[in-house]
Parts: sequence; C-alpha cells; structure tokens
Amino acid sequence: MEEHGWMTDTQIIVSAYLNPFVAQLCLLPLGETTVLEQVAARCRAAWPCARVSVLTPAKPAYLGVSRLCERAGLKVHSCEGSELDGLLETAWTEQAEITALVRCSQPLVDPGMLKAAVSYLDESGMDCSTVQQLPAGTAATAFSLEALSLAHFEYGADPKANSSVLLNRDRFECAALPAPPRLSTPYINLEIECEGDYWLLKHLYETLELDENGVLKLDAAIGYLRAHPDAYFEHSGGYAVVREDAA
Repeated sequence: MEEHGWMTDTQIIVSAYLNPFVAQLCLLPLGETTVLEQVAARCRAAWPCARVSVLTPAKPAYLGVSRLCERAGLKVHSCEGSELDGLLETAWTEQAEITALVRCSQPLVDPGMLKAAVSYLDESGMDCSTVQQLPAGTAATAFSLEALSLAHFEYGADPKANSSVLLNRDRFECAALPAPPRLSTPYINLEIECEGDYWLLKHLYETLELDENGVLKLDAAIGYLRAHPDAYFEHSGGYAVVREDAA
C-alpha cells in the first residue's frame, strides 16, 4: 500500500467517554477477544501504520478500561477533564494533525469508511468529515487539529464538552460523505448502547465467519440482519436494534 502523509499524521482515538455501564459492556468477550479489542483491531486495519489509542476518563468507574488496555497492549490516555480536553491533549501529545474518533462501543466500525473520512479531510482541508447513512455505530468522524483547538477555545470551559460541538455546521465545515449502496442501512443499529445490543453482536460473532484476523466483516453482518429480521428480538432480549428515528 502506498503510504500518504496523512497516514502518519493521524491518530485514531477509541473513546471510553460513555455511560459507565456501557463502558463496562465494552470489556465483555466478543469473538476471540473483547468488544474494546475488536474496535481497536478494526481501527488498525484501516491502514498499516495506524496509531490507535484509547481515551478514558480518569475516574474509578473506568479503571477496568485502563486495566484491559494494559493487558492487551493498547496505548491508553486517562484524562481528568472532558472528552474535548482529552482529544486535544492526545493530538498535541501524538503530534497528530488529524484525529479520527470512534467509541469503544463500536465493534463493527468499518475500517474502509474510517480511512475514507480521514483521507477526505486531508484532501479537502475541512474541519471534520464522516460517512453518513451507514448502520449506526459503524462510522468514524475525523477532525483537524485546528478545528479541535478552536472548539476547545470556545467550549473548553464546559466540563461535559465532547466531540459533538464540532458538528455544529454554523461554526464548523463538516463533510458528510455518502455510504456505498451495499452499506447504506441507517435503520440498523450496531452500536452497543444497552445489554441487548451486546447480546445481538455476540450472536453475530458466533454465527458468522470471521476473517483471518478474527474480525467480522460489516457486509456479512448487514446481510445476515437483512435476511433474519427476527434476530433483532430473538438475540437482543427484545431491545430495539432497528433505530426508530431512521426506520
């Protein structure tokens, strides 16, 4: 693979800034490893030299995330402040011109779409970019260092400030790239937001064939759920896996 400058100037952050209960679900087994490790593996698959770190609040409720990272050999940044604080701090520490953000609750984040978001941001010079119309929980968002710095200057005083402030289209230039037709299924939720979501994803990993790296391809998951719509309720404990706002 040809190496581009943005490949070495980009950091990929797997954020654990989630509800503490959801963060604990991300420590559970999935496939051959855990949910969190599956997310990290998919991020590394985006390009060979990808720099992947886990960002976690420096609070007792998230200590399990840091311990898992240590056991799994994942680089971890613990932040005393908000998620926005942590994103900017890691960008400075890693000397990253671009930060790609996913969450540890996204075990089916798509490596190709992550790469597309980062590549477009680098080429366009916009503030942020993502791929729209993907299944919920499978997209990544890329931010420029300049945009992170400006957002922190304007919103950094808020202890709950997170990446969502950069999606304010009145203040920042955000690109929403179209998803390939084969992946365009926004009515499907593949993010872990409750225990039922975890059980559905666990079923997918146990039922479908994994690749040589122990990773489940997004195409396979979408195809299975299209062919087995009852799986939403049979394996998620009755929780809604189809997003009501997108169905």
